[in-house]
Amino acid sequence: MQTSSISPIRFISNYWKQKYGMRVQKITIDAGMTCPNRDGKLGWGGCTFCNNESFSPALKNRGMKIRDQLISAKERLKLRYHCQHFLAYFQSYSNTYAPIDILRQYYEEALNVDGVIGLVIGTRPDCFTDELITYLSELSKRVELIVEVGLESFEERTLNNINRGHGVNIFYETVAKLTKANVKVGTHLIFGLPDDRGVSPENWARKLSHLPIHSIKIHQLQVIKGTKMSKDYIQCPFKLLSKNEYQEILISFLRNLSSHIYVDRLFAQSPSHLLQVSSQDWQINAGGFRDELIAMMNSRAIRQGDQWD
Repeated sequence: MQTSSISPIRFISNYWKQKYGMRVQKITIDAGMTCPNRDGKLGWGGCTFCNNESFSPALKNRGMKIRDQLISAKERLKLRYHCQHFLAYFQSYSNTYAPIDILRQYYEEALNVDGVIGLVIGTRPDCFTDELITYLSELSKRVELIVEVGLESFEERTLNNINRGHGVNIFYETVAKLTKANVKVGTHLIFGLPDDRGVSPENWARKLSHLPIHSIKIHQLQVIKGTKMSKDYIQCPFKLLSKNEYQEILISFLRNLSSHIYVDRLFAQSPSHLLQVSSQDWQINAGGFRDELIAMMNSRAIRQGDQWD
């Protein structure tokens, strides 16, 4: 599908290309972390939708040294994308949920691999200490660093019902602390969670636009086999978004999202054998979905932030 050379969406890939003159590739690694709503500190089982196997290819590397994971993937990606710069992406589970000495060891091990210019750290807003934020502040002065603070929903009832273990206020507080420490903050949102039916994507976008958010990942809810949510769905099926419904939600969201915020992801693509509902397999990859959305927005002469900026 042909799309306009000028994208209506401000993708984070352009940020890296403008800064380094070439592609910067993330390498997903598994540091063997867990979460406070999984290990008993706040609860058990994790978020009801969560099966890291569905979105984290690095889980197959569990038990491998971080350095070895990076070196193995780096050589393969060099051949595929002809890139020289890499970001170590600590994705699986909550990657600030460990003692500071362990976290420092993991992060520095990754940064000592040739070609790794920085870190992307995925985590939750309730997994930070003042000591860690001080260290992250120092780290951000010498390497590329984005800390992805997952939220998933702005609705308190939803966070409670998906066993998230935290509320919205701690997200705001953590974003403020990291921003004060000069750390770039990313976040995650999911559209289509059962208790979010009827929420306004425009409202969520405007809430984010008021915050010093650097980048965002968005995806549609997919019900994954073996999760608590899949068991709930089997007992009492709830409506899931169609591709067209999700595209329209995204367009409304993006039009109200500040153009200063980079978009890192728009679409979830879990392996079809993990999907509880076959209709959730939209038979399109992330690149094809992105191109379709861009074409829709260009055909309507609209762009990210045109109802906010």
